[in-house]
Amino acid sequence: VTIPSLYNGLLHVFDNFYLDGMKYRSADTIINHFNSFSSNYKADFTPLEPMINWLASIQKDEEESIKLYKFYMEHYPNSLNPHFKLASIYEKNLQKNKALEMYKNILKIDTSNIEASEKLIELKSN
Repeated sequence: VTIPSLYNGLLHVFDNFYLDGMKYRSADTIINHFNSFSSNYKADFTPLEPMINWLASIQKDEEESIKLYKFYMEHYPNSLNPHFKLASIYEKNLQKNKALEMYKNILKIDTSNIEASEKLIELKSN
C-alpha cells in the first residue's frame, strides 16, 4: 500500500511537470515552462537530456532549434551532443566563427575528440 500511495502522491505533486502538446510549442514556451517549474519548486527540474535533444531536433524553425540546444547546453554543459548540433547548424549557415567556437568547446570537454579536432582544422583552413 505504501508504494502506490507514494507514487500517486508524487504524481499529484509534479502533475504539471509535463507540458501538454510540448512538441508543438515554441522553444521559448518550453524553456519558460521548465524555468518556471524549477522556480516554483526552488530546485532545478530540467527535462531529461533525450527529451531536450528530441524537442530541439524536431523544430521546423532553425532558430527554435538553436534556442533549445543552448538550453540543453546550459543544463548539460558536459554533453557533446548539443555542441555538435549547434556547430553543424552554424556551419550550414556559414557562421564559421560560431562553429569554430563550438568545436573549441567540445575539445575543452573532450580533449581527444577526433571529429572536433578534424572539423576545427578543416574550418580554419577554409
